[in-house]
Amino acid sequence: MRSDESDVHIPLPALLRAARGSFAQAIRQHLVDVGIHDLPPNGAYVLGGLTMSMHAGELFREIGLRESSRVRLLQLLLERDFVVPGPGAPRYEVPDLELTDKGRRAADAVRNGVNAVSDELATMLSPQELSSFRTGLIALIDIKERAEEHHDHGHVHDHPHVHDHE
Repeated sequence: MRSDESDVHIPLPALLRAARGSFAQAIRQHLVDVGIHDLPPNGAYVLGGLTMSMHAGELFREIGLRESSRVRLLQLLLERDFVVPGPGAPRYEVPDLELTDKGRRAADAVRNGVNAVSDELATMLSPQELSSFRTGLIALIDIKERAEEHHDHGHVHDHPHVHDHE
């Protein structure tokens, strides 16, 4: 899909849904290129975050998985030798994790896949357009976080009208 005037009327959620696969496909191909075929869904996010010294508990929390899915992802990453338990204390009921050799190879492939798409995007958009794109995505994240915070504080209404304080 190449942008043109007809794309202006496509709803943003539809565009986001269609676009998100570009990174997934590139990551999958880079994993295959290094002989890794068993990284579970959401594993790329966890491995990438571990290379940035983030605690596994924080990464699992950011993904927003239900407890059963979180436990299953953790089990698969351990069983398939991507990670081993680390020395740090658990956070959000998830142990600290360290990458194995296989996990580092997978994380490198993930980074290479992300870089490939990012580099291609940089050839398609001007620096200003890319900056605006990032700004828009960050704004969407802020909206989501505010909604979650609002919901977490028990401030949920059963009626659909907008209040002055919202």
